[in-house]
Amino acid sequence: MGRQAGFRELIVWQKALAFADNTLTLCDRVPARRGAGLVPQLRRAAISVPSNIADGYDRPAAEQLVFLRHSRGSLFESATQLELVKRRGLATTEMVLALLSDADELDRALNGYMQYVERGKPTI
Repeated sequence: MGRQAGFRELIVWQKALAFADNTLTLCDRVPARRGAGLVPQLRRAAISVPSNIADGYDRPAAEQLVFLRHSRGSLFESATQLELVKRRGLATTEMVLALLSDADELDRALNGYMQYVERGKPTI
């Protein structure tokens, strides 16, 4: 895929993809009736995190930062929904806490990458 594949090399994207995948695994385990409103929204938010990183990749810095902010917003949305999953007993506490820990780590990685882009990353 050439330059389009460059975003796959980003550690922040790899972490975001793993977070989304693990969140989808959790969603698959929630009984459909019990998570009817919450689970579809959690799926969308989690998928949006790596998708926005990829979508913003290879754009001018100002545009890329917009996509990274959207990614971070989706991460916060996912974390909020995971808290609701935990409160409602829709998944094991251990599974949710592991995802929330991953979300915290991913937030730090996103912040670092945003600072890197703001400073003017080298052209690839």
